[in-house]
Parts: sequence; C-alpha cells; structure tokens
Amino acid sequence: MYKVVFAILAFMAVSISAFSQGLNQNAYKRWTEIGVADFESQLDGLQAMPQIYSKARGVTIFAAINNVNQRAMRKLKVEAAMLGADVVYISNNYQKGVQFYSPVQVAYTATPYVKEPVTVNKAKEMAQGNTFQPRTKTRYNRNKFGPTTDSMLHAQQPMTLDEPYEENGFVFIDVNLTGLKRPYRIVRITDYQIILARIIVPDKVIENYELVVLDSEN
Repeated sequence: MYKVVFAILAFMAVSISAFSQGLNQNAYKRWTEIGVADFESQLDGLQAMPQIYSKARGVTIFAAINNVNQRAMRKLKVEAAMLGADVVYISNNYQKGVQFYSPVQVAYTATPYVKEPVTVNKAKEMAQGNTFQPRTKTRYNRNKFGPTTDSMLHAQQPMTLDEPYEENGFVFIDVNLTGLKRPYRIVRITDYQIILARIIVPDKVIENYELVVLDSEN
C-alpha cells in the first residue's frame, strides 16, 4: 500500500515540474535526430567518443537488403543517442547478400560525436541543491530488438546526488539506482533532467537512467 501511495505522489510531483517542460523522457528517442556525417570536415569542433557497432540480418533469405540496412542503421543511431551523441561518422559498412541460403547481413562501424559535451562544472551546477526523482530506466542490447523502458517511480525515492567528477574525458557520478552504488556516465543534461549511462561491455548492453528535478534551491 505504501509503495502505491508513494508512486502516485512521486508521479504527481514529476508531472508538475518536469512533464510540463516537454522533456524527452528517454534519451534513445533522440535516435531520429542523430545525423550521419559524410565528410570528416563536417566534424570540426565536435568531440569524438569510442567507436560503436551495429549489425542486422534478414529473418529469412527473402528479406530485402534495404529493410535490413534500415534496421542496422536504426540500431547504430539508438546506441549513439543513448551515449549522448549528436552525429555519427561511419568508417565501415559491410553488406552481404543472400548466399547459399544465408540471409542478408549488414554491419556498421562508426564513431559517435557530440556537439556540446557534458562538462564537470555544468554537472556540478545541476547536481548542487537539487532533489531528483529517478523516472525511467531504458535497457538496450545490441543483439536484440529495440530498447525496453521501465518506470522507476515505484522503486526509487527522490534523492540528492554526490559531486560529479571527470575521468578519462567523461563526467561521472556515483549513485545507487539498483541496490548498489556505482559510477554512471552523465551523457546529457537539460534544464530539468539528467541522463545517466551504464555500459556493460561483456553483455553488449547500454542502460540509460533518467533523473528529473523535483525542486531546486536556486
């Protein structure tokens, strides 16, 4: 009963302070906005991130290569969006047609770029004096279809955040979102929202956690 009441109150609080701001609830929904650079000269002034990959194959030997290519490109852009990127530069595009009853296969290798990287000063300014409500968790497995998103309103109480810090060119923050305090990369900041990313390399999984400001002392 307590969890139900808390979830309702938390949802109302988030609705008033954040939903009215027209925020993107999930970072991956930005994937349609991810650009594809044709020339390296288009990347001047942008910050590169580690390479990402995507692949897709036809379900049957009758699958059209254009459809498979679109799925591979969508997966590439979804991963880029969840990492906070704005543009991708494709360095390798592998396409294999139907051969010996083997379905069509398409694979991409690309470098994601961000126009305005998250800075540690901006992250500290956002974290200081604010209370956050974890709202959604999005999990994406490169080897499966599409991301899945779950609400966190019933599972997490509002929280304050530790001080962000910089490491290896990225901004991180230590927070307990799953029963264990661990570092998360801050990949995107809006006026009322912080998007965190956890990259689980062995499982080829990316998780996004959306934290929404409930109130501010500023």
